[in-house]
Amino acid sequence: MASNRNTPCPCGSGKKYKYCCLLAKQNVSPPIEKVGEKVGHSGTVEKVVDWLLARHRKAVSTAFEEIVDEILDPQDIDGYAELEREARICLQINLTECLLAEGDILVHGNKRRVSEYVLGPSGPSLTPAQRDWLGQLAQRPLRLYDVTEVVAGVQMTLCDSVDHELAPITVRERTATRALFPGGRIATRVVRSGDHFELSGAAYNFSMLAGQVIGSVLQALNKEFGRREFAHPHDLEKLNARILMKAWLKQFVAPALLPTLMDAYSGEAILLVTDYYRVLDWQALSSALAACTDVFGDREEGWDRLIDCADGQTRPIAKIGLGKQGDQIVVHYKTQDYADKGRSWFDAVAQESVAFELRDVQDPKGIIPSNNPSTPPKSNPAMDPAMMAQAIEEATHRAYANWADQPLPLLGNKTPREAMQSPAGLERVKGLLRSYEANEVKQAAQLGRAKVSYDFLWQSVGLAR
Repeated sequence: MASNRNTPCPCGSGKKYKYCCLLAKQNVSPPIEKVGEKVGHSGTVEKVVDWLLARHRKAVSTAFEEIVDEILDPQDIDGYAELEREARICLQINLTECLLAEGDILVHGNKRRVSEYVLGPSGPSLTPAQRDWLGQLAQRPLRLYDVTEVVAGVQMTLCDSVDHELAPITVRERTATRALFPGGRIATRVVRSGDHFELSGAAYNFSMLAGQVIGSVLQALNKEFGRREFAHPHDLEKLNARILMKAWLKQFVAPALLPTLMDAYSGEAILLVTDYYRVLDWQALSSALAACTDVFGDREEGWDRLIDCADGQTRPIAKIGLGKQGDQIVVHYKTQDYADKGRSWFDAVAQESVAFELRDVQDPKGIIPSNNPSTPPKSNPAMDPAMMAQAIEEATHRAYANWADQPLPLLGNKTPREAMQSPAGLERVKGLLRSYEANEVKQAAQLGRAKVSYDFLWQSVGLAR
């Protein structure tokens, strides 16, 4: 039900609806603060924590230990003890905010929610802006967001990773934007400060793999429990927060397991297999391929061998292109089974027009970035950068040939064309494209090759940058 313009905003900020979230929907700035009024919430955490420690040091310490016990698995204790200094500082910041936002402490034998206790009559002296910020902290849940656009040192755009119908949020942020890229996932609280949104302070950055896993877990959890009644409206939000915190901490204290990438149609493990041939007779090869009813293309553009699948889609199972040398061709496959069967097929078709030279096999796990950014992806020394760039560009165009009309999990199982029909979906599609490009820039730099352009994907859905 829509809120009345003059009623308190349902987000819990304490402001009238017309001066808070209604403004965000209308993209209007709120009235300028009166001259002389103290603005800003800086120093709130320090002041509140100092006040709590001065009066309830033991209770605060116990509350911290309880939070750690909730998010740390027993088998990860050794890893927790060996956390590096930077990770410990980040953990301390995140735990402190968790305590202020949703934690409880014992006060004279009674359990009190920290935010309510601090904002009560016996709490510390806080400015209106500090009280407003602390109140928002208690009302804004820790949520997982997809980073869809980053302006380094200025702002970033976030889309909710669980509820795809929520509108994108533009957040003013300096520090985090220097380390984040489109396609990343971050758990945080978003609070309003004057005429803009900010990150609350705590931030849980997830690696690519961990972010995908935790997003799927939360979507399944909220689908299951979202239909049930909880004893308290914050129960589900608190459960989500603990899952996010546990998953974030596990990145530091437990080794990451790289999954085996699977071909969605065949169910086979994906391998990047490339067969190299020397061409002995171009005319005979071209004629042989032209006679195959499942092969399309020519010498200039290359050939695709396609199959009609049971789901109605047409998919490539082999890509034949020109090699680096003038008398060379390369045949690309994406699974071992496709490659083994494809080798027999191609040799029977080409016969004496080609001579086999070598097979190159790469496991995609070898080029997935690890949690340690100093560990570069592996490359095959047998392939020079130019040949590698050509092979990857061809593979990219094959892989995304039907991208615009394929349902994608990151778009709520909608196709890009379908998702673009709503403002939130449009931003998600743009964010997905930006993430492809950001990842390609990093991969190309690490492997010392030219980057692949994704302009063809933007054009496929009619989008300008």
